[in-house]
Amino acid sequence: MAEKFQIGKLITNPGQKGFGWIKLSDTYYGELKIPLIVVNGANPGKVLFLGTGIHGTEYVGMDAMLRFIHEFDVSVLYGKIIAIPMINIPAFEAISREGPFDSLNLNRVFPGKKTGFLTEQIANLLIETVLPHVDYIIDLHGATLNDMQLNVCGFEESDRFSSLDMAKAFGIESLWRMATSGIKGTFTGAATEKGIPSIIVEVGGEGRCREEWVQFEMQGIKNVMKVLGLIEGTPEGLPSRYRIIEGFYQHAAAGGFLRPQVKLGDWIKQETILGVIIDLHGNVLEEIKSSSDGLIMGMRTLPKINPGDWSFWVGTVKEEIEG
Repeated sequence: MAEKFQIGKLITNPGQKGFGWIKLSDTYYGELKIPLIVVNGANPGKVLFLGTGIHGTEYVGMDAMLRFIHEFDVSVLYGKIIAIPMINIPAFEAISREGPFDSLNLNRVFPGKKTGFLTEQIANLLIETVLPHVDYIIDLHGATLNDMQLNVCGFEESDRFSSLDMAKAFGIESLWRMATSGIKGTFTGAATEKGIPSIIVEVGGEGRCREEWVQFEMQGIKNVMKVLGLIEGTPEGLPSRYRIIEGFYQHAAAGGFLRPQVKLGDWIKQETILGVIIDLHGNVLEEIKSSSDGLIMGMRTLPKINPGDWSFWVGTVKEEIEG
């Protein structure tokens, strides 16, 4: 039998949607809070966490999540949904990828610190307050204000359930094996260490929120919920084959004006010139060459580039698997 559920101060009865806040800190202008939504199904089952806004300028997931929640019929849910439509409130307010008070990337500091920098406190709040209630995680992301990328779904392996199954169900052809990404301190990585299967979804970029991206993510959420048994039905619109992607970011040695020489989705060879950086007289300062064969998964679209900025994301296809 479904039961009353409480997280923080928000209490929901079976068959009810609840909207509230989680307190993060006190400030001179009042409490700093994070929005919280709980959908308590009419039927017992597992708990899915939907999170977005770890980076403050990734808007597609926020709109997709809110629209999904408000349109969702709670009577068909087996289990519960815990949703946070904007995790990094300070970054959202500042229209920034990183936390404006400490310049930290929230998705590099998990599990965080209770008495650390504000960004570390947000990470700790998720780990200590939310994760103990959760069985599965969908972490919604996108490219930054400065770049665009192909849709990709990252998966983290777990003993309890293969997150690869969740990733395939979302409906994105390119799947990113996060264990080989070399990226540390992520939310999904912290969840995996606790045995919670999770995926990270990357859709959209450049600060845009296109309707087709939102609709795609809403369908993806629904597909994953079907695979996990939270709702009945069969996933729709899935690819017939998937490619497992690993890859690397190309960083600029010079700073100036970036002229890309490739497009998203291009297949390229090692030593292909991906772009050139010119100075303010038009002279070439650097030719950015690919260090391997691969697929252009992401690229900077803001022409101004600084030394050390990443410019292109080249994905190498390690294997293809059946749908």
